[in-house]
Amino acid sequence: MRRLSLAGVAVVVAGVVVSAAVGGSTAASGGGWVVHDLGAGMILPSAEGQVPVASSDLAINERGQVVGTSQTENRARAFLWQQGRLRDLGVLPGGTDSAAVAVNDHGQVIGTSNLPLGQRAFLWEKGRMRNLGVVPRRDRIAPIDINERGQVAANATNLDFDDSQALVWEQGRMRRLGPSPSAEESETAAINDQGQIVGWRGTSLVSGRIASLWQNGKMRNLGKLPGAAGSYATDINERGQIIGLLTDQYASESGPFIWQKGKMSAIRLTHPEFWQPLAINDRGQVALNDGQGWILWRGGRIQYHGTGEATDLNERGQVTITVGNLPRIWESGHTTRLPLLPGDHVGAAISLNERNQVVGISGIIEADYSGPVVNYQGQFHVVLWTWQRA
Repeated sequence: MRRLSLAGVAVVVAGVVVSAAVGGSTAASGGGWVVHDLGAGMILPSAEGQVPVASSDLAINERGQVVGTSQTENRARAFLWQQGRLRDLGVLPGGTDSAAVAVNDHGQVIGTSNLPLGQRAFLWEKGRMRNLGVVPRRDRIAPIDINERGQVAANATNLDFDDSQALVWEQGRMRRLGPSPSAEESETAAINDQGQIVGWRGTSLVSGRIASLWQNGKMRNLGKLPGAAGSYATDINERGQIIGLLTDQYASESGPFIWQKGKMSAIRLTHPEFWQPLAINDRGQVALNDGQGWILWRGGRIQYHGTGEATDLNERGQVTITVGNLPRIWESGHTTRLPLLPGDHVGAAISLNERNQVVGISGIIEADYSGPVVNYQGQFHVVLWTWQRA
């Protein structure tokens, strides 16, 4: 990996902090990445001083619209940022907190809102938040993904999280996927623009799950490989290629797989049981993490092996990563550190689009020594990095 220098000057323009980065670039030559404060904050607990990163915290679409959750000590609210303005999306009637998890290129936002009787899924569009409905005997409904057709993949569970049911919302109604209500459970993980949904069905035990594909109203078991006890799918691209994990009889992961053209194959890596597949793009590139580093894999071979944690992969093959509590972007073998806001010392890149726009967080982590155990808390700003030509 080539190390790239980071230097520059911070200025304030119309309330937006911009920090220029010079040195190597993953986007183009003769320019640098700049950071913009979007005006939303997050207060997050931090394990041992590490930046808490979750891919569902923030999302960005191809129009540059950003969604996420602005958090304070007293409340959490879903937000939409677009064209320089931050909008609080509010809550469902009778609700308290809300959180946004995804946005499609039409500006449709999905998320959750907490109500007295449980958690409900919402769809926000054209200034209106819509409750996506309830499911009998399920208290919590969580949307997972939305495609360009406005179809929403979701999951319903009870308060104890010990009984899950895969759902899809389309044409104004929520319906179950797979079998009618029974002892069998199911869960969704991703949906593509063809309306294909992947996840698993089986039992709550990891070893009792089988990777599944739902399309055109039918469910297909993707099976498992010899020696594996079970499997579950985690992502699907527009070509119908599916990635996921195999499981063993001890309810542990035993290696990643790829399913394509009706056949499941192992993604062969060193110590395969530790690699977690993150995403697959339409090129067939797969980003994976093992807790110590990340890999970009395609067509039976490793294209790149780097340090840190990969957080997103786009169709151009760019990867956002976090290394040592600092945000970076990788492309074509080169890694570039993304600048933080002035005064901040930690951050994370979380999501990116195809237009050289990356969304993430920049902030500080403070230690609290007042109790018997040291507690860490991070105070972050939601930021947008954009490529600026020289």
